[in-house]
Amino acid sequence: MDDLLSLVLPKRQDSTRDCNEVEATNIFRQLLIGVDYMHSKDIIHRDLKPGNILIYSRTVDLHENRWYKLRICDLGASRTILAAALPTTRGLGTDHFAAPEILDCNDDRPYTKAVDLWGLGATIFTVLTKRYPYLIGFSRTHNDRTKAWREPLFKERSTELKDLVEGLLEKRVVNRFTCEQCFEHEWVVQQEEEESEGKEEEKDEEQDVESKKQKNKEEEEEKEAEKKGDEKKEEMLTLMQETLADVAIPCSIKLAAGQGLGLALALLLTSPIRAWLAV
Repeated sequence: MDDLLSLVLPKRQDSTRDCNEVEATNIFRQLLIGVDYMHSKDIIHRDLKPGNILIYSRTVDLHENRWYKLRICDLGASRTILAAALPTTRGLGTDHFAAPEILDCNDDRPYTKAVDLWGLGATIFTVLTKRYPYLIGFSRTHNDRTKAWREPLFKERSTELKDLVEGLLEKRVVNRFTCEQCFEHEWVVQQEEEESEGKEEEKDEEQDVESKKQKNKEEEEEKEAEKKGDEKKEEMLTLMQETLADVAIPCSIKLAAGQGLGLALALLLTSPIRAWLAV
């Protein structure tokens, strides 16, 4: 089973072209639902990244959009907390995807579930650009990070997408987007509507294709039936000709025989008359 790194790393199965925003929305929404579910159970994943997101199926639609079914895995770094306000302080995670409060974590600066929203933003950014949002220095602190995004990596992307990623990669926890804000964000809602419209169009196109297939099938069956009918007519005609030939030969023989008998009788009957006339 592959993971989302297949969209990022060179020579991997899905890295031959960049991920578009339609595909990114499908990925983001699934991850958002998974993160929101974990948080509803008071679980912090703490290590969200492309390598911890499995792809267990992939399809391609008529518009060549790739659709993935995803699963969040590797909860080895996760932590169950008793309440949403209860912090955890142990610094874990992967440098390029870890929230600032994880990298700068100490006993005096606890962190909350918001770290997963940062990981979600870093993941979707990496999937879209094949780059990390920040470069990490030797000190492994957020202040030592070098910002590696905005322009030109995101210049081809929509304003709504940029706003979403900005909100997720917000250093200040109180200003960072929550799951609820992400669900209601314009980019997610807009892309969901476009995806729904696209699926309706795709459904109509599939129905048209099926209708054409059915029509072609019926035409082929009709042609096949006509062909079989013509072949049957040919067989019947041949059979009739053979039957007539079989009947005609004996009749001609009988007719010839009958003509010979009549001639003999005529000769037999006319011979006495000729003899009498001769006398």
